[in-house]
Amino acid sequence: EAVEEKTEEEQQNLEKLKQEAKEMNESYQKQMKELKEKLDNDEQVKREYEKQLRKHTRNIIDIKISL
Repeated sequence: EAVEEKTEEEQQNLEKLKQEAKEMNESYQKQMKELKEKLDNDEQVKREYEKQLRKHTRNIIDIKISL
């Protein structure tokens, strides 16, 4: 009987650990998704900045040429 109790306790501990691992994995996946979205947004901002910079650089060059 003591062996059965020990086995049942170990099974409960195992289930608890599995649940904790599942929750940790879900939390990790959520954090990765949020970081990827932030990175994608940052990349989009960077591309827009570079686009505006090229545009203004061309305008400055055109102004210098016209002078």
